[in-house]
Amino acid sequence: MGTTRIRRKLGLSAAACTVSLLAATAGMAKDEPKDNDAADAIKTESPIKHVIILIGENRGTDHTFGVYKPKGKHQTISNILSKGIVNEDGSPGPNFALAQQFSVGAQPAYYIGAPKVAKFPYSATNAMPQPNTAGTPTTTRDTAPPFRTVAEASVEKDIDPSDLDILTTGASSLPVNSLDIRVPGAGTLAGPFPLQGPAISDDDYTGDTTHRFYQAWQQQNCSLANATKENPTGCLSDLFPFVMASYSATNKSQGNSMGFYNAEQEQAPVLKMLADRFTLSDNFHQSFQGGTGANHFMLGTGDAGFWSDGNGNAIAPPANVAIANPNPKPGTVNQYTVDGNFSACADIFQPGVQPIVSYLEHLPYAAEPNCKPRHYYMLNNTNPGFLPNGALAGGTTLPPQTVRTIGDALIEKKISWAFYGGAYNDAVALSNAAVAANPTSPNLSAAALTRWSAALSDGLLRRASISSRLMNSVEITTELVAGTGSAAPASGTVAVANKIEIKKFFIHGNRNSPNPERLSTIHPELFRETVRVYEGNQIRRLQFRK
Repeated sequence: MGTTRIRRKLGLSAAACTVSLLAATAGMAKDEPKDNDAADAIKTESPIKHVIILIGENRGTDHTFGVYKPKGKHQTISNILSKGIVNEDGSPGPNFALAQQFSVGAQPAYYIGAPKVAKFPYSATNAMPQPNTAGTPTTTRDTAPPFRTVAEASVEKDIDPSDLDILTTGASSLPVNSLDIRVPGAGTLAGPFPLQGPAISDDDYTGDTTHRFYQAWQQQNCSLANATKENPTGCLSDLFPFVMASYSATNKSQGNSMGFYNAEQEQAPVLKMLADRFTLSDNFHQSFQGGTGANHFMLGTGDAGFWSDGNGNAIAPPANVAIANPNPKPGTVNQYTVDGNFSACADIFQPGVQPIVSYLEHLPYAAEPNCKPRHYYMLNNTNPGFLPNGALAGGTTLPPQTVRTIGDALIEKKISWAFYGGAYNDAVALSNAAVAANPTSPNLSAAALTRWSAALSDGLLRRASISSRLMNSVEITTELVAGTGSAAPASGTVAVANKIEIKKFFIHGNRNSPNPERLSTIHPELFRETVRVYEGNQIRRLQFRK
């Protein structure tokens, strides 16, 4: 599907950023009828009564808005276009060298600031890892996007039926983990490259990249020896392809993190429309180095999850839960010894901990590690301890958490709030099936595969994203920790991370001519099945799954 077609699609996402739509009552005519919103009776410091937060993931500012020019007077943006790294057509600009990436020679231990003498610029003789098709579907499928038919795609109910064809397009027609020859210049690229050309558009699936804790720290390449007035953190962000190509013997994401879209040439047009209309932050930094799970947890709690006995008491994880050891294996350049999901970061003798703690403690401003002794914190995506039906998931899932949440703070101030998730009923039905099939070790993915044929006919499983591993989606579970009743978990919505046109939330509007005035109208199907997270005196804590 070309650019013309994507312009009428109204998928909304943000990568590594949060979009807030503020509904205000200021400027309302006195004779204009008001709705029966209970929030009108609440006195607030500003006319803002509602804040709606839509969470996207997996896309940075330069990836989506690297080639973007603000439309407001005197507005500026810091991106690869404004810095002259690329030109408006996406070609290398006069300052292309500012985005120079490097390889690093073998080191004896994990590092986040590579020694300068060990860095080698990518060039014609030291080839940069290239974009490839890691995580990219080769062809259409029956059980995941891109589907073979619109009828199969109709399991997804949080998208307008007229847009279901989005879920049938974009396959690469290339082998998985191969050079992505759709990208112009693939095989010889030496820096940032546009995901645009005769064989590739913003409708196509592109290669994914890893989002994990120790990898993200290492990619940033932070050292105070590199600090300047303009760059006080000393982070150079020049090891992105190198880390992806070296940390694992099996990961194949290579140079995919260097790709970007061209908003000035009508790619990702809905996101561009939002940026033109509202506010775009070019200085947002995610709360947690790494992936979805830890960042969602941080969003809801301002804290990090840790391994516990299920009652808030920290304990060491069992032997079958991998503790991270990013030190390189002997005989390798940078292959991590154990790419685990937990670290006891209060112990600087734990592998990987000391370089990060030392860096934080020497910053010219307060940035404490804040790690408690004997706490093994979740670094990367770990399944929650509850299924969407409230049953214990068992196995190596993250135990129930008791950390304070934003919900607690809102309730203390008597501010009502809610969390909405699509396909909640379907997620519960699937969880029930998984528990019935294996009460001691329920498996959502196995249940989804078993029930897929029936799901298409009876509507029991109406979404393509119920199984997180099967569909690369996010599921969100809530645990009731106050009040009465049982847990009331919710499932997330579809999130195919490597196709920018498929989004988690869909905006309702005129698809032929998107109208910014209607952006506050969320597609009604999104709220068809919802969970009220705060109701009366009941408080539910959030857990996240990918």
